[in-house]
Amino acid sequence: MQKTELRNGVLLYLAVKSKKFAIIGDVGINKEVPENFWDEVKELMASDFTEKKFSEGLTTGIQQAGQRLKKHFPNHSDDINELSDEISFGKN
Repeated sequence: MQKTELRNGVLLYLAVKSKKFAIIGDVGINKEVPENFWDEVKELMASDFTEKKFSEGLTTGIQQAGQRLKKHFPNHSDDINELSDEISFGKN
């Protein structure tokens, strides 16, 4: 997450067994956005998760984060994906 030029990576962490999740923005994001920036995204995701709509909640979170972040970090024609989009399932 910390390997981007602008330090604007986002980690969505889901702890399935303990039914917890976190949205973590790198320092470049945190310098640009208000302290409560992630609250709305978190609440939308939590609402879907409560209704056992896990895929929808995750999709909503990703879409909302992207919409809100493009104001601070707009897409440029020469942008490259600096991080892998792979999902990590951790150790079982």
